Amino acid sequence: MSTVNTLSNVNGKLVGRFKTLKIDLPLEMIPTGKNGDQPAYEVYSGGVRIGAAWEKSTRDAGQIFYSLSIDDPSFDNPINLSAFQSQSGWDIVWRRPRQVQQEAA
Repeated sequence: MSTVNTLSNVNGKLVGRFKTLKIDLPLEMIPTGKNGDQPAYEVYSGGVRIGAAWEKSTRDAGQIFYSLSIDDPSFDNPINLSAFQSQSGWDIVWRRPRQVQQEAA
């Protein structure tokens, strides 16, 4: 896992950046007011909706976090992130997807 930046609470929205060596996007998460299986936030970059975030909780401690999925035609693949609450706001965490091993025939 790698923390790639932090989101801050600004006027009821979570605002920050997703920044790597190849990507530098401003992010703005706007609450949807929905519960259950619906996204808790819509994710925007530069005024364009690029994804959504669902509220989840950790299995062990029940800590609330957000599971984000963002996508754009300029990306090779969708990007999945998590946001965990920290002292400075919400840490954006990226983890490399696991490679699925296929059994030899």
